[in-house]
Amino acid sequence: MPLAPLVVAALATSLAAWLPAASLAADLPLLAPSPLRADPDRLCEASAVVAGRDGAVWIADRSIDDTLFGFFVKAGALAAARARNLSLASIPAAERPHHVAAAAIVIRSLVLVGSHARGERCEVRPERERILVAELDQSGPGLREPRAIDDAPLMASLRGADEPQCLERLFTATGRASDASRALCRALVAAERTAAKDACGTLAIAGAAIVVQAGRERLWLGLRAPLVDGQAALVRMANLGGLRFDRTALVDLGGNGVRALAGHGRSIFAVAGPARAGTGPLALGALAPRSDETFDTRRLRDDLVPSSGGLLATDAGLVALVDGAADAAGGPCRRPARQYGIPPPSGGL
Repeated sequence: MPLAPLVVAALATSLAAWLPAASLAADLPLLAPSPLRADPDRLCEASAVVAGRDGAVWIADRSIDDTLFGFFVKAGALAAARARNLSLASIPAAERPHHVAAAAIVIRSLVLVGSHARGERCEVRPERERILVAELDQSGPGLREPRAIDDAPLMASLRGADEPQCLERLFTATGRASDASRALCRALVAAERTAAKDACGTLAIAGAAIVVQAGRERLWLGLRAPLVDGQAALVRMANLGGLRFDRTALVDLGGNGVRALAGHGRSIFAVAGPARAGTGPLALGALAPRSDETFDTRRLRDDLVPSSGGLLATDAGLVALVDGAADAAGGPCRRPARQYGIPPPSGGL
């Protein structure tokens, strides 16, 4: 999907440092959320968004595992398109990813990634430790040859692992050679050993973005947790066969983790927020790749709406999704999902 107003030469060069929050408050357009209505209207907990190549947009609800809700972009906002809904009902419920936190399209394959995060009491949630890969049907809304990947055994093996074991299980040989990967494994091992309800900093995936590198579309996942020496971690999928990485990049998001990613070409936009689950101040940043496959970072604004958890690049700028709350009894949303547009910063990026 073209994004000409957002793509400028500065994203291909070194960006400014992650700026102090106080310097960003003035002269920015106010962000005004509006309800995000799907068809049928049962989308409450919007958790990930992805755009197809034919103008279709799909949104995942972290509490609904049998449907991706279809939308299209109209006047810089998302409008429901029931005909574009994607059913996942043909995939056994025991295989679908729950708590989808990241979605991307790699070539013609739709990738849905469960958060792999523990629950509110830091309890293990194996149903979140899954990935779904399926080819998009070019003849109409549908999926072909869906492949469900169960990462629960891998995640279980990491809970008692040391750093070398973590590196062996999560990374290719190329990935293991990286200082950043070793630092991430140290953080993961430490987080598992100290995991508790009041200190649950274990692995939590929170976003996905495609970056074109060496002429290939590469899938990067952003982690909400753990932080690595105060920095957020991005990991690059080695392939679409499971949770295995060939690169780690550490980015300075001002002591925050990743809450959402949106890629366009060689650039990534990131929602940054506290590594612990829940609400907190959120900021928008831009990440530009360096030649060594690390990223420069720049903070664009620090006033994102609380609970923003999905990000989409459009012709007019960015659209952010605001997480709502479902009704436990299955009724209307206790708090509906919302959306808002983020215009390109004045003067470009």
